[in-house]
Amino acid sequence: MLRGDYEELHAFQQILLYEDSLVAAISKQHPFSHLQQLSINQLKDEKLLLPPQYTTICNLAIKACQQAGFNPIIHRHGRIETILSAASENNGIALLMKKSLHIFHLNQVHILPFIENIHGDIKLYYSFNSKHKEAIQEFVHTLQPIKYQESSH
Repeated sequence: MLRGDYEELHAFQQILLYEDSLVAAISKQHPFSHLQQLSINQLKDEKLLLPPQYTTICNLAIKACQQAGFNPIIHRHGRIETILSAASENNGIALLMKKSLHIFHLNQVHILPFIENIHGDIKLYYSFNSKHKEAIQEFVHTLQPIKYQESSH
């Protein structure tokens, strides 16, 4: 299971497990906090709080900024709870995946979607060309009817 689409894995079968999108977590004191959504271009001069450098989410956020024509000002990398805390203290804007946030208390930040709808979907890549073909088929068959359900919080 991986987040994203990888050209080098196109030879494999794939199942979309769930769709997810990049969002911004902004302090309620930030000038953008009154908005309903953001454009990635609005982040050009903002300090960004990103997940660790080795993550697909970090790469997705940086790539979105670069495609918008600017290099992001990265203030800090950290775990979700660390960058959410920093965002709540108005130390920058945290860029995270929407479906990762359902377990956190978000009363100190405002979550804004992006107009550009920047996806980081979760996919299962697999191949039946294996000595474990039957087990893989059963696993895939079990997964296909499963849909990610957002919590009602």
